[in-house]
Amino acid sequence: MFSADVIRQNTPPTVTEFEPEQSELFHHIGDAIQFKIVKIYDPDRDTMTYTWLLNDEPVGRDWSLTLQIGESWHAENTVSCVIFDGT
Repeated sequence: MFSADVIRQNTPPTVTEFEPEQSELFHHIGDAIQFKIVKIYDPDRDTMTYTWLLNDEPVGRDWSLTLQIGESWHAENTVSCVIFDGT
């Protein structure tokens, strides 16, 4: 007798479009900047969760993020989004 377990391999999601497209942005105090994950592809059709980071600190948990430039901002800042597909 032969038996086998089928293990589903997860395929990570791929961001295919995001805004703004530029990797460097220049703004002034008081400006608002909106970041968006516009299109994402996951062949497994898993539910996505998003964590936006500003200088490695969590600042949002949706597919988009609006940041207001304030007095306390550093001269250079890094914004990133970690996308988790549940597996």
